[in-house]
Amino acid sequence: MSPTRLAKDGIHVNMLVHNQGEFVITYPRGYHAGFNMGFNCAESVNFALDSWVELGRRAKVCACVSHRYVLDSVPCEDLLKTACASTWTNCLAT
Repeated sequence: MSPTRLAKDGIHVNMLVHNQGEFVITYPRGYHAGFNMGFNCAESVNFALDSWVELGRRAKVCACVSHRYVLDSVPCEDLLKTACASTWTNCLAT
């Protein structure tokens, strides 16, 4: 979708140039897209702070398209609890 169209509809749009060796962090509920202007070899890593887990619990499935991917946060939480048992905070307590 064109950033111009989003701006016309009142949605705030940011643009940045992502240079070699830099990191870009996208916060929860933030849409992002990229455009390469030449040769590119990219790598991305998805991570979340423990304070974001509750946002994942409350997330709703988008019904706007039929080819969406649904991620159940419970197995992810269980994996994090196991992997980070010694340092994990109480944010996952139910």
